[in-house]
Amino acid sequence: MEPTFSISQEQVSLYSRKPLNLKRIVMHGDVPPHDHGYYEISLIQKGTALHSTELYERKLEPGSVLVVPPGKVHAIAGLQDSQLEAINIYYLSEWLLYELRSLWNHDGLVSLFLAPSLFQHHEHFAIPQFSLDSQESAQCVKELDDLSAELEQEHPSILYLKSGFLKFLIKLSRAFVREEEHEDINLPFRAEVWTALEYIEQCLQENKPFQLADLAAEAGLSVDYLSKRFKESTGLTPTDYFQRRRIHYACNQLLDPKNSISDIVYALGYSDAPHFCRFFKRYYGMSPRSYRKMYLTR
Repeated sequence: MEPTFSISQEQVSLYSRKPLNLKRIVMHGDVPPHDHGYYEISLIQKGTALHSTELYERKLEPGSVLVVPPGKVHAIAGLQDSQLEAINIYYLSEWLLYELRSLWNHDGLVSLFLAPSLFQHHEHFAIPQFSLDSQESAQCVKELDDLSAELEQEHPSILYLKSGFLKFLIKLSRAFVREEEHEDINLPFRAEVWTALEYIEQCLQENKPFQLADLAAEAGLSVDYLSKRFKESTGLTPTDYFQRRRIHYACNQLLDPKNSISDIVYALGYSDAPHFCRFFKRYYGMSPRSYRKMYLTR
């Protein structure tokens, strides 16, 4: 399935002070195959249709939830009640990835809403589709109404937005977990891979240098064996994953205009600004200053 168009920043309007956005939409006809530059969660409110991805075709109805990662293609067709009404939620994953360690313990949370930003093995990451019952749907809409009201403030509280949005995501992940077909709700990583993931987060949070040999010794494994197992699971070597996570941390800090590039370089242990800029452009295809400019508050 090839996309015929993409949902871009101009359409979703995500910014440093508003790293998520909500849009109530009404579809009166088919939506051809398309992808997104950002995560989209779609909660169907009214109508029925057929949702198509590279892997499946499923019915959409009130209470259906879609979680569409960046770059994934999907389409909607066959509207049976003349129109389909939904609430679409867009968000910057970098906004949440800074606190990854606190999110792993919630079943389904990382695998549903963040994993494609973390890892390379895209076959693990289909477009999840699941259903809310009427009570869950009403609760989620209430959370979204509260978030929408906060977003309308002249200076919305980032803390309010983050706590409310995480509450909403946890409600969705619990519904996802409840469905019997989702028995493997978390990422199927070996114990040594989880040890490596935890070690890397510790290095980043404590601003310690990452040494693959130290990680292997802590796991009681050879460097070659650990690297092989890690790449089999994630699609990345431990060093590549560390660099990717370091860039996620940089993105989070770039969203705060009070942090200078020099401060970020120092905080994340880069040797100098050009070194940091090279790594950043490798992962995001733009300079840190261009990234920051894109998301300046409006």
